[in-house]
Amino acid sequence: MVNVSKCLKTSLSKTLTRFYPFAGRIDGNDASIECNDEGAIFVEARVHGAIALVIHESDYGIRKKFGLSGPDGPMETDHLLKVQANFFECGGLVIGLSVSHKVADVSTVVVFIKAWSAATLNPNDDVVGFADFYMASILPTVQLDSLLRAPQIKRYGIYNFTMKRYVFDKSKIMLLKEKASTEGVTNPTRVECMSSILWKCLMAASRSRFGVERPSIFF
Repeated sequence: MVNVSKCLKTSLSKTLTRFYPFAGRIDGNDASIECNDEGAIFVEARVHGAIALVIHESDYGIRKKFGLSGPDGPMETDHLLKVQANFFECGGLVIGLSVSHKVADVSTVVVFIKAWSAATLNPNDDVVGFADFYMASILPTVQLDSLLRAPQIKRYGIYNFTMKRYVFDKSKIMLLKEKASTEGVTNPTRVECMSSILWKCLMAASRSRFGVERPSIFF
């Protein structure tokens, strides 16, 4: 656990040098990011139990605890990036990641995770993949104080929603990898296989409902 945690911290610190706004802070007017290198939060947690119990756990409230949450809700800090590494007794590891939407969208977070993963697997190599933060040199800065006086959005009522989870066993994923292997992609990753099969099913459901193939995008 100690070695893994140290490796994660070292690679995270290395990756943040390329994603430096993640280690900054929102300024007092909530209008821009101060790239002051004040850092991110990294929390270690030990979990009494096996990771298999979490995978099959349907209670969202329990699984939410493996992210950055305190006893009464989310951890409220001014850090833009928060990481929680959960170490299980069986040797399993779950990493919870929280990034402020003020500094990154989903696409940027995916690039960050890939770069951090590469830095963890190859600690002696340069960080692979990074985001460009050069918009300030293209678009002139303006005073945003007037835009920040807009009234706050009010939320009305409580909305119910349905969430479904699908758990795939290791043997099924390995079988899927065999079927997905081609000359162009001889060894597809588990993420590639699962993303492909889910997208294939979603497209089939869309065609069945609307009768045509609708424009779509997957990211």
